[in-house]
Amino acid sequence: MGIRWEDYKNRRFLNLTGWAAYYKIKTYSDMRSHLLSAGVIPPHESHKDVLSILGAPEPPAVQEAPKERKAAVPAKEKPAPKRKPRTRRSTRKKVPSKNSKK
Repeated sequence: MGIRWEDYKNRRFLNLTGWAAYYKIKTYSDMRSHLLSAGVIPPHESHKDVLSILGAPEPPAVQEAPKERKAAVPAKEKPAPKRKPRTRRSTRKKVPSKNSKK
């Protein structure tokens, strides 16, 4: 039972192009054999990481048209709440000790 490719990649914080260059990975079979020897379940051939490592172009992402926004109505500004003045802390009067002489 091996570790998944996603977990292996995230745990080691891999820079995919640098990792592939270090291990001289040129094809999917090179990558697959290296990962299997390391105990990692390799990703599918069409996985985005495999495509980026091998230099194949990624399929273009479908972009949606930006939605039109309604004109924002300015909200009424609320006045800042008035703060109460800080109450002064009363000081305690010292109680004369029982043993003190007057």
